Order: sequence, then structure tokens, then C-alpha cells
Amino acid sequence: MIFFNGRPPFQKNMKKPRNNAFTLIEILAAAIILTAALAVISASIGNSFSHFRATRLSQAARRIAMEKLELAAADVQTYPAGGTETELATNFDWQLRLITPGTSTAGVVTRLACDVSWSFRNKTQSLTLQRVILPPDAQTTETTQK
Repeated sequence: MIFFNGRPPFQKNMKKPRNNAFTLIEILAAAIILTAALAVISASIGNSFSHFRATRLSQAARRIAMEKLELAAADVQTYPAGGTETELATNFDWQLRLITPGTSTAGVVTRLACDVSWSFRNKTQSLTLQRVILPPDAQTTETTQK
């Protein structure tokens, strides 16, 4: 058999095949980068869910406080001073406080405060809303003057 340039004649015009595969180091580097990116993404998703839950709990506490103040404003003397409500699988403890009445030109003004507290991530969160209750004759006077 006759060889030209050290190759058999049928391989004369063929080029040597290149090795286009990835090396082990390149694969390991890509795996490390991918792992770091996935860790960052999963942490940000976890924080988003946590923030969403905290916002929903805060809104539920505000709703409870507004409801209790509304009901207590109708009859301050007989409404219960406190209790527990369960929403979103969380216990909300609430307490009504009658703040020292003040006076205005319309008469005695009553201020009610509702404190709501709940636990989230082993920390106690709290919210306080206040409402001013005008005397009945002052409320009718205001509505007629408008």
C-alpha cells in the first residue's frame, strides 16, 4: 500500500476530526454557576412568599380592628373588651381600650382604640387603630350642616 504524507490514499483529502467535547473542568464550572443561580432564585422566591404572607396577615389584623371598632362604637358599654379571632390559620388577639374621654364644642368625645396582635415567624406583631365617637346630638348636627 502506498502512503502519501504518512496517510493511506483514501484519507488524503480528509481532515483530522476535532475534539469538540466539553472538558470535566468546564462541566464542573457550569454546574457550580447553575447551582449558585438556583440558590439565589429560590431564596428570592422564598422571600416573596414570606412578604406576601406578612402582608395578608397585616391586612387581616386591620380588618379585625376596624370591625371591632365599628361594632363597639354602636354600644361601648356592653361590647366585650377583648378576644381571639382566627384567620389565615393564625390567632389574632384583640383588645378594646376606652381612652379618656375628651370634650369638644359638641360635648363629650369618646376615643376607642383596638389593639390586635399576632405571631409571625416567632415574632409578635401588633397593630393599633383608634376611632373617635362623637355624641349622638353632635353627629346629627354635623350631618345637617353639610
